[in-house]
Amino acid sequence: MRELDKVPFDPETGKFYKHLLKYASEIGSIKFEVQDVSLWKRNEVEKVKNVFQQDLEEINQRIQKLMDEIVLNDMIYSSNMNFEPIVGHIYHLYENKKGEKFLSLIEPELWKMPYLGSYKLTSDKKWVSTNEV
Repeated sequence: MRELDKVPFDPETGKFYKHLLKYASEIGSIKFEVQDVSLWKRNEVEKVKNVFQQDLEEINQRIQKLMDEIVLNDMIYSSNMNFEPIVGHIYHLYENKKGEKFLSLIEPELWKMPYLGSYKLTSDKKWVSTNEV
């Protein structure tokens, strides 16, 4: 290779371009070396693992909440109802002497039956506890 070939020169424009290079182009220039990124990589891997772990915990909490909603809705929908519940109204769940669950409009303070909780029917036809509303 000729010495002239080592000079950063563009023959089409007739200009030197070493000042545009992102790396050293002369013999006396500062030497650049590939950095050891193993420590950085190890730290970043640990950070991203923590992010994924947190995401997984949030997903598991959401799954648990959905399972609780399914159990609640199954319990209420499988109880006895002698009326069609109206969205937005609060109903009370009781258990009769036979151990059967039933939904009622009567508030627990007015009736001496084993009371299981008060629930509201939402617009998407899910039952939610009035404690959560």
